[in-house]
Amino acid sequence: MNGTWSIKGILGNLKIIGQALLSGELVYHMHINKYFIHILYCFFLAAVIIWASMKTDSALTRVETLKAEIYEQELVIEARRFELSSLENRSKIGEMLRVKGSSLSDPTSPAVILE
Repeated sequence: MNGTWSIKGILGNLKIIGQALLSGELVYHMHINKYFIHILYCFFLAAVIIWASMKTDSALTRVETLKAEIYEQELVIEARRFELSSLENRSKIGEMLRVKGSSLSDPTSPAVILE
């Protein structure tokens, strides 16, 4: 066992493997060099998939914020619709006009048709 399983031996072996990996010798000795293009292609595809998932996530986040905004606008529209439905009664409209000082009132005679 000559100390190859010692911390010093393991660190030395890791250093040799790291240098071989950086210089490209490890790929050559493992006969992976003929698959190098395929490995690069896999890394490229992984990067594209990560990018696409990030874009999808941002789009879905934007959709959720827009849904919340639409919901708020629907609440405002419903409140205005309720106000308008309460103003449909002629008596309430006449009362509002009198409060605001208008001289308009219900007609006392039928409309005159001009020829």
